[in-house]
Amino acid sequence: MLPPNLVTRSDGTIVKLDTSTKVHSELAEMLRLLKDWRVISLLPMFFASNYYYSYQGAINTFYFDGPTRAVNATLEGAGAIIGALIIGAFVLDAPRFKRRTRGWLGLAFVTVCTITIWACALAWQVKFTRASHLGKMSYRDSAYAPKGALYFFFYFGDAAYQALAYWIMGAISNDPFKLARYAGFYKAIQSAGSAGSFGMDAVATPFLNEHVRLVPIIDP
Repeated sequence: MLPPNLVTRSDGTIVKLDTSTKVHSELAEMLRLLKDWRVISLLPMFFASNYYYSYQGAINTFYFDGPTRAVNATLEGAGAIIGALIIGAFVLDAPRFKRRTRGWLGLAFVTVCTITIWACALAWQVKFTRASHLGKMSYRDSAYAPKGALYFFFYFGDAAYQALAYWIMGAISNDPFKLARYAGFYKAIQSAGSAGSFGMDAVATPFLNEHVRLVPIIDP
């Protein structure tokens, strides 16, 4: 691999290497970041970006047997790969659209995916509760197909959501140090949301309550 200072980007610019910053400088820059209205406006999106993992995992454990949970995990991985490829190749990185247009199309794509996927999940969720006595479903059962498809699309939508979040941050600045701070802030808020959702699930909050609390904040 070439040293970074010998890399030339497609727009003709070179990769700039800066010396490491001091702790007080980083703290000052983080405070400045928190005053940026664009970053603050993204807080709900950041908070919700991993909020639904606990719910999806809890349903997977509650509803399916061991082999089927493994199948669902495989479908999740496939969904994540395909979702990221589609939104990247055909929307966010599509050269035939201007950057602003790509942003709006990406937001529309993620919004439609989110509403559709979680509406289907709600239609399934209202049919059982934590108190329901259900036999564990197997991937061999005839009724499994739509549930397996839902687990595929859970992570299809998740990958598109995450890609859009990173794309938006990348559109705000081209400064690698600023982008590193944006990403760090994103992961911090994301982890806070995830911790809250796992805490909610740990006290056996009704599945429907968990689902309903997801819906208002998951749509960016």
